[in-house]
Amino acid sequence: MKPNLNNILLDAYIRDINQARKQYFTQKKFTKKKGKEIKRYCLSVLNSESNYKNFELKGHDVTKMVIAVCDTHFGEKIIMCNTFIFAKGVSAESVKHEIKQIKSFDSTKKLPLFISVLASDLPMLKIMESLGYNPWSYNLVGKVDDVLSRLKVPDNSPEFIVIIPSKRSISELVQGEKAAHQSEATSCVGKWSKKKEAECIKHYRQWLKAKMVVAVKSKNKIIGALAVMGVGSNGHIGTIWVHPKFQGNGISKMLYQAGLQKMKEKKYVDFTGHTSTTKVLNYAKKINRKIFLYNFKI
Repeated sequence: MKPNLNNILLDAYIRDINQARKQYFTQKKFTKKKGKEIKRYCLSVLNSESNYKNFELKGHDVTKMVIAVCDTHFGEKIIMCNTFIFAKGVSAESVKHEIKQIKSFDSTKKLPLFISVLASDLPMLKIMESLGYNPWSYNLVGKVDDVLSRLKVPDNSPEFIVIIPSKRSISELVQGEKAAHQSEATSCVGKWSKKKEAECIKHYRQWLKAKMVVAVKSKNKIIGALAVMGVGSNGHIGTIWVHPKFQGNGISKMLYQAGLQKMKEKKYVDFTGHTSTTKVLNYAKKINRKIFLYNFKI
């Protein structure tokens, strides 16, 4: 009996996720409940006619596959491609062809295109480099206890105080994040817009309702914030920012410590995050947060 194509693709998708977990996460396998959630999501993507799919089969094994189209943190439509390569022989030419095919999928010619590659997929990373592509952003993973042990937080200062902000702080939080992104040349947020601000407000409402935002105040003004959320069995940093006027004062360390303590209370062992900014990436290396996914803008 010929296997169902979607089941073959689904198996490949799950295998790729599990490969990442084995290499970078403490909890190597998903719970049964989480595994079912992921399968439901993957099948909804595979069954959607609005998604581009390309694949090659070798003995019912997937050697190449791309799934596309999603929303960013700020509500923008992008083409986000997860690549799965399980066979030798993938070349720069085949990748160039694949990129051309994906671009043709977007009839508007306006959607930004991204390709995600696992940090362990060295052949694919070399191909992307040979084609002249540099990583545009990174997905990071760290262990909660390990990072907490590495944080050297400055002594308590009356000038900087860690707080749990209230819902009334939403405007201050959004404007502070806007200022931080606009001052950072490597921020992937790009030009601020009313749409991005509306999405930012929506996320902060959710985080504040769940009491999962920590902030630092100075003279009754919020100068930095970090939002914590749960993604399956992991913690996740939804956002972290420090106002440009106060950077270099150890504020990010205070935010990390407070945020990770919240994760510890929730019994999260690993935590993930996403960044494009050089400052966040450099500090992440210091506290042993590792890159597990490279995102290339094509």
